[in-house]
Amino acid sequence: MTNHLKRTYVSLMLSPFFSQIGSAIYVLGLNWLIVKSTGTTQLLGIIEGIGGFAFLIGDLLVGLLVDQHNRKYVLIWTDIIATLVCVVSSFLINNNTPQIWLLILITFILNLMLALNYPAAKSIVPEVINGNYLQKFNALSNTFFGLANIIAPVIGGVLLAINGIDFSEFILINAASYFIALFFNLGRLQELTEHCKLLKNLSW
Repeated sequence: MTNHLKRTYVSLMLSPFFSQIGSAIYVLGLNWLIVKSTGTTQLLGIIEGIGGFAFLIGDLLVGLLVDQHNRKYVLIWTDIIATLVCVVSSFLINNNTPQIWLLILITFILNLMLALNYPAAKSIVPEVINGNYLQKFNALSNTFFGLANIIAPVIGGVLLAINGIDFSEFILINAASYFIALFFNLGRLQELTEHCKLLKNLSW
């Protein structure tokens, strides 16, 4: 395996890893915000319930986007939109009396971007990874993804221990995670494109 391909494989693993960490931290911050401001989890169920419809819509759209559009650009644009939504929302949210409609909107859009991003990333893997390494890559990728769900609560616990932290900071951390994922996707976009062309030429 060449260094060129190793960098591509690492990027394909780290991109969803960082975005998943940010998403998990966002959910933890959302839980904390709702309980702190309302004293109940009932509203949280409503927000996450409505936000859950985004995954259903994403499942309906992702096949069309992945099959008929450049999936590498699907990755990039979902990261860009998620980053922008988080940054803008961090300035709009009221940390003392949060706007419920805004929390629903943020959660819905982020869930939709996640529902489109992850399958697009998975669909790229067989195109750029040799079949001999595919099983190993999938195992490592799933391990990294699971590790993100372990690390996120630890980071969230540290954040909650910081006096004076607001939900805006949680959103900005989520924005940073999407930006890092975008960095990996952009940095390897040309490599992925060239490698896909090479595999296509070899198939002929």
